[in-house]
Amino acid sequence: MESQDTIENLEKSIAALQKALEEHTLERSPMDYASTQNNLGNAYSIFAGYRDPVENLELAICAYEEALKVRTLDGTPMDYAGTQNNLGNAYANLAGYREPVDNLERAVRAYEEALKVYTLNDTPMDYVMTQNNLGNAYQTLAGYREPVENLERAVGAYEEALKVYTLEHAPMDYSMTRNNLGNAYRNLAGYRDPVENLEQSIAAYEEALCVYTLDRAPMDYAMTQNNLGITYKELAKYREPVENLERAVRTYEEALKVRTLDRAPMDYAMTQGNLGNVYRNLAQHQEPGLNLQKSRMAFEEVLQVFTRVQSPIYYARTMGNLAVVYRELAQVENREEHCREARRCLNEALEIYTEKDFPLDYQRMMRIQKDIDEICGQVRQEQK
Repeated sequence: MESQDTIENLEKSIAALQKALEEHTLERSPMDYASTQNNLGNAYSIFAGYRDPVENLELAICAYEEALKVRTLDGTPMDYAGTQNNLGNAYANLAGYREPVDNLERAVRAYEEALKVYTLNDTPMDYVMTQNNLGNAYQTLAGYREPVENLERAVGAYEEALKVYTLEHAPMDYSMTRNNLGNAYRNLAGYRDPVENLEQSIAAYEEALCVYTLDRAPMDYAMTQNNLGITYKELAKYREPVENLERAVRTYEEALKVRTLDRAPMDYAMTQGNLGNVYRNLAQHQEPGLNLQKSRMAFEEVLQVFTRVQSPIYYARTMGNLAVVYRELAQVENREEHCREARRCLNEALEIYTEKDFPLDYQRMMRIQKDIDEICGQVRQEQK
């Protein structure tokens, strides 16, 4: 009911703004025209969160560009910067639906235009807001091109934002930016200096948790704990594997205090999947039987959310993970039973991961099947 009311109010606002443009034309009253177009762009941007996102984001962009016919850098610099920031947000959101590289690059250009006006000394809050937006755009763009360069730019933008977003004066913004910075450092670790960047990532997440507490901000707390767990799991590849995997387990368990099956089923499933992977890795170092059973139970929790009918891709991925766990359990205990379960899970995954539709996943399943066949062959030899 609340969202329906919001939609109706947005539709009324858009209609009223369009009506106002009949009076406030570019020729007759340019300043009012620009203000109305900027407001119309904001309305379309919000409306895109409820209905027809691509169409409404494109309408928002058109409105902002109309406003910029009047709001120029020389003539009205503050209005110019505000509309450029709005335009950057619209392009960044549109990148989630189509032409990601082109739209993210447009977003970057718009934010950089805004920063010609927004400075640290004169407009600190606008400056850091735009720097944070710029960092997010660079971080997303890094997934498509020039990953190292764009992640470094993201880190630089977030660090600029932290010149104003301090723990004392803007704790929630501080924590949000610290979490973003942690993500950037963790992604950068995939390309260079992994230990150093993962440790920087952990430090950033831990700073975020100074504000994101279980009581004060439970959802943000859980998100950051989940991110911290992912980072500890990565760090375990390079140093102190047991200690870092155990730290990952603890952080995922903290996240699951909030991400419950009833309250946040998708997040619950994702974190349980992460936990399953960590327990499987931990089994390579200590107590293989116990940790593999914990891994199995975590992946089975995932299946309470990711069913074959509703989430076939995630279901197939989880069944593939379970096939690997059962394969490894077959080398530890109850070999015949676990071989049988490994085959069952693998066959479930292969019903979705077909060679035609998912060739890479299919090949991965074939490699797992080969391992299972070898172990099952050993079991049959032992029984003779």
